[in-house]
Amino acid sequence: MNTIRVLFVEHDERIATATENNLKIEFANQHDIEIVPKKCDSVVQALGLLPKGQNSYDVVVTDLLFPDENSPDDRLGRPEGMRVVRQAKLTPGVVAVALTIGSSEKYPRLEQETREAGVDIFRFRSEISGSYTGWSDLVDEIYATLSGSAGARANVAAQPNSPSPILRGEPETRETYFLAMDTVQFSTRTDAQQLTILRDLLSGCEHDEDLRRLRRDECVYLITGDGLIIGLSGDHNALVPLKSAMRLRRLNAELRGYQVRYGVHYGPANWLNLVDGSRQLIGHAVNWSARVMSAAGGNELLVSGEYYRQQIHPRRDVIGASFMEVAGLVTKLGEPIAAWRAVAPDSTATS
Repeated sequence: MNTIRVLFVEHDERIATATENNLKIEFANQHDIEIVPKKCDSVVQALGLLPKGQNSYDVVVTDLLFPDENSPDDRLGRPEGMRVVRQAKLTPGVVAVALTIGSSEKYPRLEQETREAGVDIFRFRSEISGSYTGWSDLVDEIYATLSGSAGARANVAAQPNSPSPILRGEPETRETYFLAMDTVQFSTRTDAQQLTILRDLLSGCEHDEDLRRLRRDECVYLITGDGLIIGLSGDHNALVPLKSAMRLRRLNAELRGYQVRYGVHYGPANWLNLVDGSRQLIGHAVNWSARVMSAAGGNELLVSGEYYRQQIHPRRDVIGASFMEVAGLVTKLGEPIAAWRAVAPDSTATS
């Protein structure tokens, strides 16, 4: 197993240390990894830390794209940040990863400009939670990019732009609406019981009044072992995950001898067609829907903060349920989870 060397350029020492710890945890099961976090007060200093010789680093990560909104320090501005990205790409085999706080709505051209500068992976940082969009997902993207690069350290034979023997055609990015569900204490069941539970969950979805009407080209079912994630495309399906989750929760609470938990989220995902005719969904939003669900208790339905703000709040008068904000939820790595709990329509919770 080869060692992946990561240079992380960050002007906040606390974030640099946290990044080192998070990346080590996430890479631990796949690779040896050496993190070189560097606290930099200016982009000029950061440029001096970038690799001079070929393959000094495998990955260079930086968030020095915009000035900190709480600081007038223009040295951390976008032009210099772009130079960091370009400098990284001068070294063959290096994956350049750019992170910044904001959103695609706030900075509509930022991702395009960053891609044009030669960045491989680009991530917005949440303005609401202050955290990046999942270290596990970022590591998955780094690994996938390394595996497909000429300078890969991952012992993978794939070459740049080589066709995949599994994928058919090019992935398509779609705004996707997710319903994730699984069974509490699923692993304590026998194999026969687990199979019965999965069949129950699928049968409930098959007979749901909205899910059964979906066209095949706008719906993907992902079996997760102890449950499933359903991804839907098309704005006309925006509320289907929520409404179906509310119906399935009532059904399963009344008829089943086990507890199911539910999570609803939305965001962009890559839709992949496989040669066997099946499809897969890849992206942070897929994983985040599972994390929202995992934060729920038995027979509980949680929706992500993004889904609540963009899909529920504008339609709160016609949804037919109330929602209560839930504080203090975090992932296993301590990332905050913004979420709202669906409660009975006659609840005193406010929406």
